[in-house]
Amino acid sequence: LGLSEYASGDYQAALFEFSEVTRLYPDRFDGQFNRAVTLAKLRRNKEAAAAFQAAIKVADNVATKQDRINAYLGLAGQLELTNDYAKAADAYAEALKLDPGNADMILRRGQALENAGKGLDALPELTKLEASSSDYRVSALIADIYVKQGQIDYAMFALNRALKKADAAGDNSAKANILVKLGTLQKSLGRDSDAAQSFQQAAQADPQSW
Repeated sequence: LGLSEYASGDYQAALFEFSEVTRLYPDRFDGQFNRAVTLAKLRRNKEAAAAFQAAIKVADNVATKQDRINAYLGLAGQLELTNDYAKAADAYAEALKLDPGNADMILRRGQALENAGKGLDALPELTKLEASSSDYRVSALIADIYVKQGQIDYAMFALNRALKKADAAGDNSAKANILVKLGTLQKSLGRDSDAAQSFQQAAQADPQSW
């Protein structure tokens, strides 16, 4: 009944059904998990995070590996929405234990650590991922970490790597954003001519970029 109501968009009704399941059968993973998903849909982020934690506690009973990964990812997402990036990074780390080497989760953990002010902790894993990934976001994140550490030259090298990958992917919007970041760094170093060229290239790549 809860799944049917959720599918029809009646999230309040679905929440009632799933809450009843968790009240009557607190050890059922599907009840706890679906309640968490519904709370997330209703943007009740702190409650959703607590519900995902409750699902994780009973996950060993019947949940598959993918169920547990989804629960950790759900928890991480809700923690990020409440700006608790350090705990979100921990949740991503738990998901990675179940699926080691997952590139998307490594990137998301790195982003969470960077937002938590712990970007250096993510750098070794991100550097390893960058070597095997064509995803420009990895190189761009590495650049952001270097900028916060005052390592501007290293940041520009990383941005140039990101630029090549965005260009290869044909993502003009991403290319423009990276060029703007590169130009901003060049300007901070007094390299105004180089900065002007980067900004010009950004405008050419994405004319809609203000």
